[in-house]
Amino acid sequence: MKTNDDLNAELREWFSSRLSDMLGENPENIKNYYFDLDEAKKDLVLIVYDHLRLLPDNAKQTADFFCISRKTVYNYVKK
Repeated sequence: MKTNDDLNAELREWFSSRLSDMLGENPENIKNYYFDLDEAKKDLVLIVYDHLRLLPDNAKQTADFFCISRKTVYNYVKK
């Protein structure tokens, strides 16, 4: 049975909470941190791809999960 859990909503909530904790009352604290969005995207794709490694079509399933192309998944996997 497929459920429609919104992981984006969970991520937004977690990230916003974490950012609030890090910045506190001073938004200038942002210069003490960095977030490489490209690296995070690659990490997430590889995590899902690895979890689906037992499926014969794990690249397709990973691509479908993220609404990206299978080619993008292959590019992250081969790096």
